[in-house]
Amino acid sequence: MERRTIIGVMGGDHSVGATASDAKRVGALVTRTQSILLTGGRCNDNTKVKDAAMKGAKDEQSRTGDIARLMGIVPDGPRDWDESQDYCLFVTTNLSHKERDAINGVTPDVLIFLRVAPGRSVSWRSPYRRRGPSCFGGPRKS
Repeated sequence: MERRTIIGVMGGDHSVGATASDAKRVGALVTRTQSILLTGGRCNDNTKVKDAAMKGAKDEQSRTGDIARLMGIVPDGPRDWDESQDYCLFVTTNLSHKERDAINGVTPDVLIFLRVAPGRSVSWRSPYRRRGPSCFGGPRKS
C-alpha cells in the first residue's frame, strides 16, 4: 500500500472569518487529494484554524463521498487515544502547546501556516528541522 501524504495546517486559536474560511478550503482540498490532514484540533469549533480545516475536510466528504482522513494532536487534557470515528485519530497528549507543536511541526510532509488575524502572525520556532516544505499564508486583502 502506498503511503499517503500528510498535510499539516497550523494557525491560531482565535482566527477571523476569512482565515477560518481559507482553512475550510484547505481542508476540503486535502480531502480531494486523499491526503491525511494533521492539525492540533478535534473538529469541534469552526472559529479556530485547526478545527475549521477539519470541518472543511468533513464537509467535502459529505459533499463528494471522498474520505476525510483526519489526525489531531491535542495538547491539553488527560492522555487519550480516540479512534472512534472512521479514518480519524485524535491523540490528547497532556503536553504543553510548545511540546505538541514540535510533533505537529515535524510530522507532516507539507506544513501550511495561516495567519490568525490582521496584525498578528503565527510564529514558528522549533528546535527540529523540517524535511518538507512550509507555506505561509494570510487573509486575502479586500
